Amino acid sequence: MNSSSVVLLEKDPSVALSLVRLLQNQFDAIRIETSCDSLREDIVKQRASLAIIDVENAGFEEIHRLHLEFPHVSILCTHRLADEAMWAEALSAGASDLCDTFDLASIVRSAVGEMQQVRSAAA
Repeated sequence: MNSSSVVLLEKDPSVALSLVRLLQNQFDAIRIETSCDSLREDIVKQRASLAIIDVENAGFEEIHRLHLEFPHVSILCTHRLADEAMWAEALSAGASDLCDTFDLASIVRSAVGEMQQVRSAAA
């Protein structure tokens, strides 16, 4: 099985810690970062396959830059006011999904789904 690593940039520390707890059995490594620069560094260091990014920490322009810079990394966005228009904007920027920040079950489902797709493509 391929190793899987997640980098996480989340505005709310309690949400970040909850996500780590919920994802720890699904991924080999999960790193919480505090800035886009440190997120970039960790994508490289950890060979991350998934980035979970709060849009309030990194706007859609930054999401687009990350998508172009790291095309092999799936980007899952979160936002506390997620709606259909924002979801469409996230997809246009290169994200694979946008979930409500406080809907942890949806975030986990999307993250695990992304990882399954990556593993299937590698097989």
